Amino acid sequence: MNRSLASAVILLLAACAPPAPRPVTWPGSAPPSAPAPAVADTTRIYEERELPSRSMPQLLNRNTVARELERSYPPQLRDLGTKGEVTVRLVVERTGVPSALEVVRGTDPEFAAAALRVIRTMRFQPAAVGSVPVRVRVTIPVTFTPAS
Repeated sequence: MNRSLASAVILLLAACAPPAPRPVTWPGSAPPSAPAPAVADTTRIYEERELPSRSMPQLLNRNTVARELERSYPPQLRDLGTKGEVTVRLVVERTGVPSALEVVRGTDPEFAAAALRVIRTMRFQPAAVGSVPVRVRVTIPVTFTPAS
């Protein structure tokens, strides 16, 4: 794997990695996140901020995603040495499959299309409330970095 692709893969995998532990808050400061709901509502879509970080979806197929990221880099933009960044909002379904993909912002339409192809290959351990899988809306950055 070339160096630029390795950079892009690392950035994508870091975006899907579990978040770092949250800092301790002092009395009177805002809580780091809302407590998990007591009962799972399997009909609604939760937002990221509504669930504790330990309950968020976890990427299961990192190697497949890394290969798709390499294949999806638009060749003409790679040849020009163009870096691309795309932010995608999506819903991770109770089955761990991404749906309702929406490009929030992107540096180029070709990078946006490539990022959607990459995200469609992702499979997740779904978010959970207790032990019940739930749907959750998340935002994922995808970065394409050319060879140096």
